[in-house]
Amino acid sequence: MKAMSPSPRSLGLWCLLVLGAGCEATDPAWIQIFQAPDGAAVYDLFETAGWLGVAVDNPFDLEQVDLVGEFRDPDERIHEIPGFFYQGYRRELDGDTERLTPVGDGHFRVRFMPDQAGAWRWRWRVDAGERRGATAWRELRVEPPRSGVHGPLRKSPHDLRYLSHVDGTSFFAIGSNMAWAGSGGSYDYDRWLAALADPGGNYVRLWMPSWGFGLEWIERDAEGRLIASSLGDYRARLSRAWQLDTVLERARTLGIQVMLCLQNHGPFSSVSFSEWDDNPYNAANGGPIAAPGDFFTDPAARALFARRLRYLVARYGYASNLMAWELFNEVDLTAFRDKAEVVAWHAEMAALLKSLDPVGHLVTTSTTNLGALYGLDPELYALSDIDLAQFHLYGYEGNDVDLTAEMPRVADYYRAFGKPVLAGEVGVDYRGPAETLARDPHSAGYHDSLWMGLFSETLGTGANWWWDSLAQSQEWYRHLYPISRLLDGLSLDRARLEAHKPQVSAPGRELEAFALAGDGLALVWIRNRANLWFSGHDESPIEGASLSLTGLGDGVYTALAIDPYDGSLRSLPDVTVDGGSATLALPVFSMDLALRLERR
Repeated sequence: MKAMSPSPRSLGLWCLLVLGAGCEATDPAWIQIFQAPDGAAVYDLFETAGWLGVAVDNPFDLEQVDLVGEFRDPDERIHEIPGFFYQGYRRELDGDTERLTPVGDGHFRVRFMPDQAGAWRWRWRVDAGERRGATAWRELRVEPPRSGVHGPLRKSPHDLRYLSHVDGTSFFAIGSNMAWAGSGGSYDYDRWLAALADPGGNYVRLWMPSWGFGLEWIERDAEGRLIASSLGDYRARLSRAWQLDTVLERARTLGIQVMLCLQNHGPFSSVSFSEWDDNPYNAANGGPIAAPGDFFTDPAARALFARRLRYLVARYGYASNLMAWELFNEVDLTAFRDKAEVVAWHAEMAALLKSLDPVGHLVTTSTTNLGALYGLDPELYALSDIDLAQFHLYGYEGNDVDLTAEMPRVADYYRAFGKPVLAGEVGVDYRGPAETLARDPHSAGYHDSLWMGLFSETLGTGANWWWDSLAQSQEWYRHLYPISRLLDGLSLDRARLEAHKPQVSAPGRELEAFALAGDGLALVWIRNRANLWFSGHDESPIEGASLSLTGLGDGVYTALAIDPYDGSLRSLPDVTVDGGSATLALPVFSMDLALRLERR
């Protein structure tokens, strides 16, 4: 659609750039800046806007319009932030269904996260073919960060097993997958995120699939004929981008970090949840590739994905609660031809993300267990621009996966790549929530996946997949509270803890213990092996248990016992460590018990 008039209310496409307030006389006449905040705080959003009198057919095509915000920090360094096209919406709940109504005209925005307090200046620069220009510099006062705001996450400089915020605050991910919503749309996330945050959850993983937050897909009429494609032009799906804005902001207010998965495997798979027939990249739908495996090598397909990456960075890259970009979910399930092509694609796109993202968010990807069999994992996680290693671990009929044994083993394999490890998906049965509940009616497998995430030395708890059908309906998130209470106030990345398997025993019982111990701190989890998810359900009291700990620095330690099911606390007698070891008489407990020992 071409702009036919310089009026902001023209039916043609005028570009609103979120970059400033009040047009100054020195601005080009065809640029009308109309909105900007007076200031911002460190690590918060600064967002600005204005009209551009230019005619563009596709506002996502940089050959037609390239919008960049320039921000000069107090040390005179320039930060360049890409602009993006935006449409606002108003939401309302109609029964159980979210309804979205467009608000105002479509426009561009620039979103920026300042990382330094002081006097900044900013302007925006436009290259729109025959029209090029830049506004006058404007002033921006940035205040120190608000209380409790710690900035984006990084690999900890103290311990590469863990993450920390840029201000040094330690972070351990306690959470779940929440890949897509139901008919309630962003209202679903209002409920789900609050339910996760209430017991101490601080992390979720979101997807961008065709039926969720995805920007590129096709439309068919009632007879199945192709009528539209949003490949490279996302205007038809900007309501979904607005929903993701809303969810990210809701997560931020609740202190929840988000890993955003940019591409699920189905659109480029021929066998695993295949969506190839409706994929806009498919040549049958007007796309550039004839087979799904061509996605990794075709120049046009790579250029289109790169365009999408730029848009995503421009729109969401400001967010200090964006833990990581995940390039692909389970890329080994796509119809790739050669692993070298997949690795080269990841190298290219991860490097592009790093170059585009002014905040420098972490980057990862994921595979199933086939990634190791195909030899993909070692090459993917050897890439310098892939920051986190990730594994997905499931049981299935005929495979009663013992998470207490398998999670440490798998985590050790991925940790060998020299990067923090995330248990991105863990469950007792990959086939579905009904199968999971039938095999694990007491949620013991879910419970164990949380604790083994910690004691397998990963950066967070194991993440459940069945977020809506089980975590909500079965109230699974209650299991998060005890582990968040155990870790409250601790900085795991500074504690220099090492994993141990302590000796534990009780008359007539088969117990197992896991510990992370260091010079002045020990965390311990003891569990009854008769209460594993596949071995039965045993809530009988365990009496007379004794624990032998090693790996501690000498001294007197306070000891706190935590019930891993309800989070209740019990103070225990002080423990004296001599020669790096100590023996504890454990209180009576049922199913399992957690301990926190700290040197006085």
